[in-house]
Amino acid sequence: MKIGILGTGFGVVHVETFVNHPLVSEIVVFSRKQESLDPIIKQFGVISTTKLEDILTDPDIKIVTIALPPKLQVEFAIKAMEHGKDVICEIPVSPILADIEKLTAVSHQTGKRVLVDLFDRFTTPAKIAHEMINSGEYGRVCHVSMTNAAGPVWGNHPLPLNALPIEMSYSDFDFLSWCLGDLQVKSVAAVERDEHSSAASTLLEGLNGLPIVLTNSALPTKVYAVQSCWQIFFEEATLSYYEKSWSTAGDNKAEMLLYSDDEVQSIDLPKHNHYFASLDYSLRKIVSGEKGLTDLEQSIPALKLVMELEQQLKS
Repeated sequence: MKIGILGTGFGVVHVETFVNHPLVSEIVVFSRKQESLDPIIKQFGVISTTKLEDILTDPDIKIVTIALPPKLQVEFAIKAMEHGKDVICEIPVSPILADIEKLTAVSHQTGKRVLVDLFDRFTTPAKIAHEMINSGEYGRVCHVSMTNAAGPVWGNHPLPLNALPIEMSYSDFDFLSWCLGDLQVKSVAAVERDEHSSAASTLLEGLNGLPIVLTNSALPTKVYAVQSCWQIFFEEATLSYYEKSWSTAGDNKAEMLLYSDDEVQSIDLPKHNHYFASLDYSLRKIVSGEKGLTDLEQSIPALKLVMELEQQLKS
């Protein structure tokens, strides 16, 4: 199968995933700038083009993956479906619910699908949490606390309050709603230090009044790297997770502990690339025609929570 990849930023991850994929025979990468394509051509030896039409009009390209800013993702996804191609988009597909509804309508009209790279669902900790919650082994969930804080490890990427919900909270909302079902934003306390950094602590409510506290912060310095932690308090146990990543000091680590009445158990966290896993899963679901975890509608609960949070921040 021949696929097209739009974008050379995070699109590089798409190239890495599919360049030696057993279901992919050839890749064509698009960017409007040749200088963005040159390093990818040199590293991976793929075909490239600066003309979007080369991908859209190629009858052998059956799937297009898109790793571009949201406005372009929606526009290009519609064009790809109208040219008979299935699509895999990055998150956020769009910060606007009407865009998702438009994509859904075009999908129905064309018979082509849009899947979304909901990569957080494919991390080992997320899969363990999801399974433990849904098994009911330790009773119902009584409380959840989650913090995700990041220094400027990705270069000049400002995160003021008007950007924080879609840029930082979205993935965490997806993890929480995937594990816990329907959620509502009840309140938020937030601070904006300057035009580059902010933080927000959001109180959410789940089924039967379940309280969930999520803190997203872009206040740390670069040496802080990215640090995430969460605790899920069950009736009969507590699942605790901590991770430090993107550290220039090389002290990255991850640890998961399960606290019961009698013991503390360390849970093994096998390493794997969740970005690769999510993209591979989406490709195989398109090929098989099966529905799954990355269908477009799966991205809607987190987007609705982002919109609720944005409204709270404006009020």
